[in-house]
Amino acid sequence: MSKLTILLTTDDHAKIFPPFMLANGALASDMEVNIFFSMRGLLLLKKGVADEIVSPDSGAKFIDFFQGVIKGGGHLIACTAAMEGMGLKKEDLIPETEYGGVVTFLQLAEESEIVLTFC
Repeated sequence: MSKLTILLTTDDHAKIFPPFMLANGALASDMEVNIFFSMRGLLLLKKGVADEIVSPDSGAKFIDFFQGVIKGGGHLIACTAAMEGMGLKKEDLIPETEYGGVVTFLQLAEESEIVLTFC
């Protein structure tokens, strides 16, 4: 099985739809998908945040793409080092969140056929 790893470091509403569109497409193609959230990207994992985001371009609801990744078996990984800097605790994040540090991301990237970064 091919593996896609995405590094997401932004919560800019104009920039967060493409990584989730790609992730859903990869899951539909039977790829393993890991999205590693760091810095401001971590804010997308906060409870209730994904429900409120609408695309500034198309009006699409972010939660639909977000839930598609979860239901498709994608892994949503919060950077534990960045969580501390952002003042986030595990209880602030959605229950589907997995946790890992920089080494986790590097291992995923090394094992992946495709690595994408969205900042």
